Amino acid sequence: MSGCCENSFRSSPFFCGGILAFRYFSGKGAFARLQRCTCRKHFSLYRKHFSVFILSNPGLYVTISAITLFQVVVFRVERRESVELTVLCLIYRGSQVLLQKRVKSDWQGYALPGGHVEAGESIVDAVIREMQEETGLKIFHPRLCGLKQFPIDQGRYLVFLFKTQDFAGQLRSSAEGQMVWVERSRIPELDTVADFQELLSVFDRDDLTEFQYIPHHGAWDVQIR
Repeated sequence: MSGCCENSFRSSPFFCGGILAFRYFSGKGAFARLQRCTCRKHFSLYRKHFSVFILSNPGLYVTISAITLFQVVVFRVERRESVELTVLCLIYRGSQVLLQKRVKSDWQGYALPGGHVEAGESIVDAVIREMQEETGLKIFHPRLCGLKQFPIDQGRYLVFLFKTQDFAGQLRSSAEGQMVWVERSRIPELDTVADFQELLSVFDRDDLTEFQYIPHHGAWDVQIR
């Protein structure tokens, strides 16, 4: 199996759509050598009726035992990751916005109400449910404004950002924090959660879609676009 860099993959008649498949013959205890791969991607080696090998070091030797006459070897780039899904909603009436004075130690300060999407739940149903649980209000016609995201262990934390001015019900607080109506002009005076004003710009501007935290030298850089 010579030349397993991406360029040779593309020249192979067996390569299609990110997958390389080829047949080879071997005997018990034989070795299949994977030549050094210049593309530096991680591949999974799957052999039908045998085990799965994770090849994270190009150039290593893999022992092929009990292989006779034929097998199909497939290299595939892993494209899946774990994602934690959540929602936030900016509820407003005229010049006022509804904020939550959070009490949890991990994210204290004035913030927008929100919460997690439950398994099998639609994103819109999740934001409607979360607003009723945390504010007592039944919201209507929530509009998706953008996304917030940051990396977590083995994946990413993804927040769907909604806003609406259509709601009904009696405002109440929850264990998450006290709900208060605040004049938009007073927000800079409040002790808000980190980067709150930057996040609000995604709600306010049609040319912005994403708020992203990027780890950099032990801190978080904010990227908005």
